[in-house]
Amino acid sequence: MEIVVAGRPFVTLRAARGKGDQSSMAQSGMSCCRITCSEPAVTSLGPEDFCFDHFCSRCYELLEHADSGTLSAPGAAGLARAVCTLEECARRALEISLGELALDNLDRARLLDIVLWSGDVTTALRRKRTVGILELLAVGLCAAENSSERRSQRDGRH
Repeated sequence: MEIVVAGRPFVTLRAARGKGDQSSMAQSGMSCCRITCSEPAVTSLGPEDFCFDHFCSRCYELLEHADSGTLSAPGAAGLARAVCTLEECARRALEISLGELALDNLDRARLLDIVLWSGDVTTALRRKRTVGILELLAVGLCAAENSSERRSQRDGRH
């Protein structure tokens, strides 16, 4: 089964049963990276392995920071990293929902909320990045025009 988003494959069921799959992680004996948690890991986010509850908590932390503008460092590179992080949250949430873990309706709702909120914030960050790039181009064009005008005035041309 393949899910296509914006004309590109987003995740395949086969991929969902790979590295990020909760059943393979749980069967391998991997546990959550949180010190006080002994629950089996169901997925990873970056270099860390999380149980279901801590995965959701970490995604909500990242989403809250991104929504308030404190997740990314200033500049295009910081925004790109934030977008990648949020896309990973959404991808992992989708993998969990397509996996073999028994989920109740509340768990499914949490995963759906993560996917939808990640999409909203990612779209906003991409717009912000695009506006920033356009502003830089506009500043560059204005500077070039001003420089050209100054040269014309200096040389006695109008």
